[in-house]
Amino acid sequence: MASWELQDRLTPIQAGPMGNCSACCLRNLSKFCVKMRCDDPFTDNTVYWTTVNPGEHRECLMGVPPVGMAEWYNARTRQRVRDISTQVMQRLAENQK
Repeated sequence: MASWELQDRLTPIQAGPMGNCSACCLRNLSKFCVKMRCDDPFTDNTVYWTTVNPGEHRECLMGVPPVGMAEWYNARTRQRVRDISTQVMQRLAENQK
């Protein structure tokens, strides 16, 4: 199986100015949540994160992230995760144009 990479496994969903933490797959994983960027600098709105694989979304909500996800987050600093999540949001904004 390929390694877990945020840019391949998580996708941001536009949530508007008030946010939507209750829909985010990371809401029960505070260790991961604090590393993510949820304010979209390209739209001045917020995003919530969901997984590409619905099964992983459900597991995250139950507080059991995939092993690769935990390893990926643990191997990166908060700033690096924020940089990568910003790049993912930028790619989404470019694709929506």
